[in-house]
Amino acid sequence: MYEWIPSLVSFSEFDTVMSKWILDILKLFSKNSFILNKRTNTITIGLQSLSGSARFKQIKKMEHLQSNPFYEKYAKKLKDMLEFSKDEFNSRLASLLEEKKLEMKDSSKEKEFEKIPQNSQDTLNSLLNIDCIEEKSAKDIAFIWKKYFENKDSVYAIIPAEEYRELSVKTKEFPLFVYPLPRGEGYEFFVQLWNSEVCHFTPLSSYQIHKENAPVCLSLKHYTELAADKDIVLMVGTPDMNILSVQESQLLALQVKLYYGIHSALKFNHVRVFNNSPSTFDYRALITEFENYKRDVKSKQESS
Repeated sequence: MYEWIPSLVSFSEFDTVMSKWILDILKLFSKNSFILNKRTNTITIGLQSLSGSARFKQIKKMEHLQSNPFYEKYAKKLKDMLEFSKDEFNSRLASLLEEKKLEMKDSSKEKEFEKIPQNSQDTLNSLLNIDCIEEKSAKDIAFIWKKYFENKDSVYAIIPAEEYRELSVKTKEFPLFVYPLPRGEGYEFFVQLWNSEVCHFTPLSSYQIHKENAPVCLSLKHYTELAADKDIVLMVGTPDMNILSVQESQLLALQVKLYYGIHSALKFNHVRVFNNSPSTFDYRALITEFENYKRDVKSKQESS
């Protein structure tokens, strides 16, 4: 007969993986049995002793567990916990689960950050000798920036500092959005993700399959070093030419300005809906906006 003592420790889906890991260590050190119950979301402690063969199998797991980065930190704590009363055990196990949960979250953030390719040109000084342009006007610096990149496979811009400040506020609130690009007879959508001063893009089809592992095809780096003195922000990015042409990259950069810029007006509502009410978001509305923009540009060209 099993005499099961249900634990007071509950766990979410996120906790399940680490709970299984903790249970493996508990079984190594305890004469009791432990069960992870997904239906009731509890860890259950049983008073039945493990048989010799079962205990031998558990001990065989030791080599695998010792390779886990969390083993050294938590194994002794778990072993010590088995000597306490049921209530104290539950309390300490709950604390340990929460401690490990927070550590795993921090670790996942670091890994996610590492997956985003960082522009090796981290500072403006890696591209321009700032000491040599200190005395130059914003107009002269803009001319130098344009001349440097105009014959390269790059997207570049000189953004007024005031406009960039508003764009930065909006992208910090809503870093994620999508944009349509004309492809053949239709459109392909690209996902935007802002990370600090860098705007990354990846095809929506890749993002749906790979999520945060989706390959980045364009990163637009914004250099703010001259914002205070020269009132400009310099931007540049080089696309993956296997996925995006320079012209297509320019269209993506332009749409960032249209939806997040100082004159975005009602277009920014699409960004709000996408992030706050994704189930009601209409992708076709973005295609309509793009078609309207093309029509307006064509009309202006014909009238000039």
